[in-house]
Amino acid sequence: MLKFFGILVVSLAAVFVFNVTVFEQPNTLRRIADSLFVIGIFMFLFSLISVTQAGNVFSGVGYVVRNMFTNFQTKHASFYDYRRSKDKDSEEKSTTGFTVLVVSVILLTAAYIIGLRAMS
Repeated sequence: MLKFFGILVVSLAAVFVFNVTVFEQPNTLRRIADSLFVIGIFMFLFSLISVTQAGNVFSGVGYVVRNMFTNFQTKHASFYDYRRSKDKDSEEKSTTGFTVLVVSVILLTAAYIIGLRAMS
């Protein structure tokens, strides 16, 4: 629960900083909704990559590049051995991606509700 509130506070601080730096005029509901949406969508996309573990694609690219340009194959005979050694390095599984996903959905929902109110 502490992680959730920490991520929420950091994301709201990012919304505030974005709002102050991009929109120099006084705050309106529309600008606040826009700021919430921009920060929320970036958090949503990065957390979606984390939750679905799509970042493992980059491990494959790293393996191929290392095999092409170094004598890396002497250390890891196959991609399976390489993945197994990478998994040993990152044994601690984290739920941070899911927490960020929940916070980003909250930000996007708040942006939608505030945007509806600003447009009426």
